[in-house]
Amino acid sequence: MAAEVCKPDPDLYVPSNTRVSRWEDLAKRDSRRKKGWRPAHEKTFTPQCFSSFPAHYTQQEVEIWIRRHRIDDLQKRIAVQDFEANDPDIRSQSPEPIYDAKTGLRSNTREQRHRDRYIKERLRLIDEVLSLDPSYVPPPDYKPPKKQKKIFIPDPDNPAVNFIG
Repeated sequence: MAAEVCKPDPDLYVPSNTRVSRWEDLAKRDSRRKKGWRPAHEKTFTPQCFSSFPAHYTQQEVEIWIRRHRIDDLQKRIAVQDFEANDPDIRSQSPEPIYDAKTGLRSNTREQRHRDRYIKERLRLIDEVLSLDPSYVPPPDYKPPKKQKKIFIPDPDNPAVNFIG
């Protein structure tokens, strides 16, 4: 008897570096491989289109809806640390670096400036929505910003100089 030559099935191609189980269906294995969870920083956020609103919305309700949508967008971007990167040729120069006295690390990096800008915009939008809609419940991590006002104190000895208190 001559030895029979085993020929591989042309419909069943398996890369040589993967293990194949006789008990597992190849189609099932490939479909399982195609599915996958991506990390949060790779997921994209597509905002809803602002082109049409329900006809019964008033102008104030539209303004509230737009602001609330932007608040949600900013919260997601801050949580994932997704800061819009502009073209390096267009963006302005960075300010002089400021270093932390204790750690020696730079405290005014581009990412930190963008993060601070997003947080300020988010706080401003929450204040606006609270003033427009009293039934709005702010996010649980919201703390109203401390309000500051400059008060000029005149000095009777130096009337030309105002001190700020």
